[in-house]
Amino acid sequence: MSVEGVAAAAGVGKTAIYRRYPSKAELAAAAVRSLRDDVGLTPNTGSARTDIIEMLASFQPALERAGFAMFGALLVEARRNPRLLETFRKRIFRPRRREAIKVLQRGVERGEIRADADLDVAVDALIGSVLANHVMASGDPRQRIEQAVETIWGGLRSDSGTDGCD
Repeated sequence: MSVEGVAAAAGVGKTAIYRRYPSKAELAAAAVRSLRDDVGLTPNTGSARTDIIEMLASFQPALERAGFAMFGALLVEARRNPRLLETFRKRIFRPRRREAIKVLQRGVERGEIRADADLDVAVDALIGSVLANHVMASGDPRQRIEQAVETIWGGLRSDSGTDGCD
């Protein structure tokens, strides 16, 4: 994360960057703010399991394009400027996490998921599986998402036996 690198990628001089953004922190915050915010486009197929797979799979390409690299750079910068990482969390991760919890909550309401299931932990585990797959290059991202959901679903599934995938 350097102003020089951004200027080179944009094909301009550093002074052009500094005219618009007085500091690297302001530049990075603008980059985070510019990321597309598609929260609210959550699938609702009638199956929480299908919806969460589709949601994670649709988020994967965006993460691969810029999100993982930006997140890694922000983690490196976090000690010097924690505001940058917090902006990323606020703009990118928390809204999507809330949407994922809503997907699982719909599953609770339909009887697919146990009422006492800890949806926060389930979503953290699912998001963690996407991050881990990227770091470990464990295989096809879509297939790994489906495998992670299948594994975690065992702990979420209601005793009624319905999972919305009849």
